[in-house]
Amino acid sequence: MVESNEYTEFDIDDILHGIDYEEEVNRRIQEEKDAELAKRLQEQEGCPLSVEDRDRLIAIETQDCELAKLLQEKEKARLRRAREKAKQKALLKKQQQQLDESSEIMVPTQEPLSNIAIAIDPTYSSRRTELQDIPYTSTALSSSLDDVPPYMPIQGQRRSNQIEKKKKSKTTESVASFFKVFK
Repeated sequence: MVESNEYTEFDIDDILHGIDYEEEVNRRIQEEKDAELAKRLQEQEGCPLSVEDRDRLIAIETQDCELAKLLQEKEKARLRRAREKAKQKALLKKQQQQLDESSEIMVPTQEPLSNIAIAIDPTYSSRRTELQDIPYTSTALSSSLDDVPPYMPIQGQRRSNQIEKKKKSKTTESVASFFKVFK
């Protein structure tokens, strides 16, 4: 069996769940320490607190609780985003591997391309043999001429290009005349 250093989606969930658990344990330990410290401070003071001091302490404790809840919610949201990001990354990696595997399986077969000029122009093959009969000084030139079909313009494209140019010029003229009104 081949060992892999990569984590699966389930491993990532386990790790993130472990992080959540550790953070929760650490948070509870810190709360207990804070509560004990508060009790010690109150015992050291020993004197009874005035109504104003008690109200102030209650307000501070309430604010601390609200702040702690807010921080916990933000941390949970951050962990949720990190978990989603890790899942997306794992899914993307898995899809990429599947794509790579499927591209390795599919080997494109190269078939020779047919020359359309031979099918369209019956005189093309005779011209080709005439060109081959003429001796050339450059072999690169002769081989490149063998592969070049004759030039045959397509009439429909020229008209459509002219129509598009007319439309563009009309729209630019109308826009220009529109802005002249405001000058």
